[in-house]
Amino acid sequence: MYARTPRCSEILCIICRFYCALCSAGAGTRTPLQAVRARAQPLRPIIARMRSAFLVCAGGLVLAPALAAQDTPALAPGDPAPAFAIAHWVQGEPVAAFEAGKIYVLDFWATWRAPCKDSVPRLSELQAEYAGKLTIIGVTDEKPEAVARFLGATELQGKAVYTLACDPDRSIHGAYLTPAGQTTLPVSFAIGADGKLQWIGHPLNLHKVLPDLVAGTWDAAAARTGFELERQLTLLNRKLAGARPEERQALFEQAASLMEQLAQTNPKVYGQYLVEKFKLTAVALGRLKEAYAQAEPMLKTLWDDADALNEFAWFIVDPEGALPDSDRDLDLAMKAAARACELSRNEDGNILDTLARVHYLKGDLKKAVELQEKAVEHAVGANVEAIRKALEAYRKELAAAQA
Repeated sequence: MYARTPRCSEILCIICRFYCALCSAGAGTRTPLQAVRARAQPLRPIIARMRSAFLVCAGGLVLAPALAAQDTPALAPGDPAPAFAIAHWVQGEPVAAFEAGKIYVLDFWATWRAPCKDSVPRLSELQAEYAGKLTIIGVTDEKPEAVARFLGATELQGKAVYTLACDPDRSIHGAYLTPAGQTTLPVSFAIGADGKLQWIGHPLNLHKVLPDLVAGTWDAAAARTGFELERQLTLLNRKLAGARPEERQALFEQAASLMEQLAQTNPKVYGQYLVEKFKLTAVALGRLKEAYAQAEPMLKTLWDDADALNEFAWFIVDPEGALPDSDRDLDLAMKAAARACELSRNEDGNILDTLARVHYLKGDLKKAVELQEKAVEHAVGANVEAIRKALEAYRKELAAAQA
């Protein structure tokens, strides 16, 4: 048995991001490999995840977004970006103010948050990819010496290749996080060339936003709509937290509707919600047949989103998830996981691990071992040991089968 750190941004982060297993998941036939493997946030997302999470317990599924209790955030996409003035810079060229015609990303993070550390390499990649077109500024409320010491003494040494600033008096935090209703780190604010906020979300979703933002084709109005729909999911979360069992069905129906609307607002950015809707329909609403009927159109929408496809496949094959073996559609899982591997160039340990699991459940132990060996090769972060243990289990079963 081996454990995986939660992949939800901690999704949240968001996300960000989210789904655990039903406490009642013990029902049904289980395969020999009994393992709890929730995904850790990958460096090459999705997923990063959206701000909603599925917390599943005996009482049912509960949405858990990372927005504050205020009903109407005072700061949202489309609004002018608050003034930016900071005195403490750790690295990079100091930014006195946002210049017209330039694009900025403020990423609020903390050295003590694991999801923040996961996002650092990806932010560095994006800064390099959009060099000269974008300035990423990481902002923490910690002291400069603490940040410098942390970056020099951890596995992130030399990997934070973008501007870093400190806000120990929390004036910038107060100007952005509080009015936007953000309560969980990390969270990024994208500022367009017009000086207005264009998007607020988890930094691991920036790669879905920046191409259109840099090209000048980003739809800020749609982003504002998405932001509002996520706020409505937050309100539903509060209702679900205190709802009686007989009240939850209607709330779950509302949540499913909001998720569909979010995905339609911008499939590239919010498409992950289709996977969460699938889970909700299959588990919380108990309509597995209906959920599977929606799967093919969903995969078509998500065909270029490796992490969303991976999340969908993992939901189906998760050994400690909500689905018994009799309800797993392994052909669908194979289709999604294989495409996710293709999109990630077979270099994402989590995704390779999922595809290996599909082959394992289909009875192809040799292929499962082959893929799991690649997963170990590309595994990073908190999941390395879990993926290695999976390989040991597959090898043991293969050896027994060949004896």
